[in-house]
Amino acid sequence: MDKWKWYERPMLLSAVQCNYGENSYDIMKNHVVANGFNGEQLLHLNATGHVSSYDEDRDGEKLGKYLEEAGRNGLREILYWNVHCVYGETILDNPGWKQKTRSGDDIIVYGNQYLICINTPWRERYIENLKRLCSHRLDGLFLDGPLFMQNGCYCDFCKARFREAYKKELEEATFGEFLEFRTDSVTSMIRQTYEIKQSLNPDIRLYINNSALRADVTGSNTSKVYPYVDFLGTEGGFCWINKSFDYTHTTTHAKYIETKANGKPYIIFIAGDAKPYSYCMHTGAETERLYALSLAQGANIWYGIHGPTKMMQSEAGRVVAKMNRFIKENEIFLINTRSHAKIALMWSDATANFYASSVMQSDFTQSQKIGGEGKYGNHHEALAGFADMLTRCHAQYDIADQDCIYDRRIFDYDLLIFPTYACMSQEEAKIIREFVAGGGNIIATYDTGMYDETGRLRDIGVIDDIMGVRRGRIVRYEDVGVGYAKLHENIEENIVPMSGCAWETEPVGGAITTASAFYPMPGRYVAFPTEEFGYITDNRYGKGRCIFVSGTIGEVYNKWCGPDARKWLHRRILETADVLTETNAPQGIEISLRTQLHTGSRLIHVVNMTRGPGRPMEETVQVRDVMVGLTDFRGTRARGIYSGRELTIEPQGTGCRILLPVIDEYEVILVEREDV
Repeated sequence: MDKWKWYERPMLLSAVQCNYGENSYDIMKNHVVANGFNGEQLLHLNATGHVSSYDEDRDGEKLGKYLEEAGRNGLREILYWNVHCVYGETILDNPGWKQKTRSGDDIIVYGNQYLICINTPWRERYIENLKRLCSHRLDGLFLDGPLFMQNGCYCDFCKARFREAYKKELEEATFGEFLEFRTDSVTSMIRQTYEIKQSLNPDIRLYINNSALRADVTGSNTSKVYPYVDFLGTEGGFCWINKSFDYTHTTTHAKYIETKANGKPYIIFIAGDAKPYSYCMHTGAETERLYALSLAQGANIWYGIHGPTKMMQSEAGRVVAKMNRFIKENEIFLINTRSHAKIALMWSDATANFYASSVMQSDFTQSQKIGGEGKYGNHHEALAGFADMLTRCHAQYDIADQDCIYDRRIFDYDLLIFPTYACMSQEEAKIIREFVAGGGNIIATYDTGMYDETGRLRDIGVIDDIMGVRRGRIVRYEDVGVGYAKLHENIEENIVPMSGCAWETEPVGGAITTASAFYPMPGRYVAFPTEEFGYITDNRYGKGRCIFVSGTIGEVYNKWCGPDARKWLHRRILETADVLTETNAPQGIEISLRTQLHTGSRLIHVVNMTRGPGRPMEETVQVRDVMVGLTDFRGTRARGIYSGRELTIEPQGTGCRILLPVIDEYEVILVEREDV
């Protein structure tokens, strides 16, 4: 293990996110070290309550002493620096730092803190302290922010900066200009930070809380800041404790951030407290799943509490210590792995920003839909629906985005799925055509390709030609229960629920219609409709295949869960891609396949999400006699490194199958390759 740098090995970062009187050295000894973390994101040393910034004159000496003690305990220290808000007493001395609304009002966050603007003189104070911070033997720096709220900022400094760049007033900005100005402001600060630390102390690793699977509502764009960070991280493990918030979103966030990292280390932030209640912990069962879902996607662990360390005297705290111990004892098997998948579920930043997409609730965003005037699809909801279907099918998939099209990583996959990927550039379309012509396959839905990358509506979809469709008008289903589609194949009764919208389509150029949709009924309790239009089209283009679903199938499944839609998708992916795993496991078992790059071994992460009626999960439902097969890997030995069991492995075709007598909470199966 000595050849690996500290950040190439599994990171287990403690984050005590406040301090109301606890001794920081006691936190280090009794929490960080005692619970098996190997580093910490250090907030509590400089904290005033829940806020921690850095001032060299105030904090430098105590930081130096703390770093010495951390080194003696074998800990890596990453300084936390809040660069987005301050308490009122600080703003009294610096009123010019505040973010402002269009009407000139102050912007308040968390109920009692002022959002600061990075374009104000605050930035000069920050840069001065950053340069002095770089003299310390620090392992990393985490910036909490920078960010804007959606209704700001209209301070005098932003107005002047915008006027200089765009030659007009900020109040006259188009939506695209306002978005660009904010993201450029954030990127500029991150770039400046990176360049300073690289020149003074390049051993400091920089990262921020990256935006993931949402519009750029905070001004932080992961693609833009990518060149200026050493790690990527996202709050995939921040879970709100209500029955409508399913913590399985950890999987989609982790899949996305792995693809975005493109070889850099990446971290999933797990909040130990059940959001929004900072002083109440998740159950032990949910805590274990949050760890497992993150590990299953190869992520490093950040585990934070937003209250006193005595909160760790709980079931959740005991699970954390157990999981940290497991990771440390088995890091030789968990290091240097990569997702092994031949299906990519596609995300589009442009669609999220300029078309319509949901934003999940967080500390900085309300649960809402961005955009959508005259646009009836929802990119995020569509992606979530397809992710759920793929997970239930146990198909191995990644979440990729437009950058993977531009840099041609999509050519590593058999199948690309475009869930209401509305905003698509001509260059993206050109590369997708090449992908399909060479033998790749795509599934696209509803408004995919109907808008350009700035949100302008096209007369004809930019890839309608390769999908073999001619669109008519949009049919809207104003109510649920009044729309249906008929699949032209034998899946149960062949009837799939319709809601939302669908384009009337007809096949062209040799394409065929494989499903029809019925026009909306006047009510739920009337005779079944007879008038129909083309709904799903199947077309061959070059050596590849294009399947177009003219309606909002992903959005509908995400809300109404028609099982025949999943069965239809499962059939199509078996025809168009190598799913890489086969299993008899129930849908509550989540399976993720990874390859260890330096050994060639496979790791199968098996997370038991089987549970009772919704959240919270408080107990484990055992699942017995599960078979997991690998289609492309002939292994000779299989071990459950979480359970410590040797497992039965048998050859099967070009691969193998492993038998698991029982699955409790979690298992990691190490499958070692056959001797050559």
